[in-house]
Amino acid sequence: ITVECLDEIADFAGRKKEVAAITEQAMRGELEFEAALRARIGMLGPLPEATLATAYAERVKLMPGA
Repeated sequence: ITVECLDEIADFAGRKKEVAAITEQAMRGELEFEAALRARIGMLGPLPEATLATAYAERVKLMPGA
């Protein structure tokens, strides 16, 4: 996968900037994975299943050769 999926889903919820900031902190080792995951998912709020399907269809791309 070529993108941070939660960051892209967060874009549909209007929270991409905030979620991406937490993703970056976790990637730098400033936050534990579980804490970062819980924080990011918590920021998404309830999303319709159709939103997740759209995010997958429009944003999630497989790495070539995967």
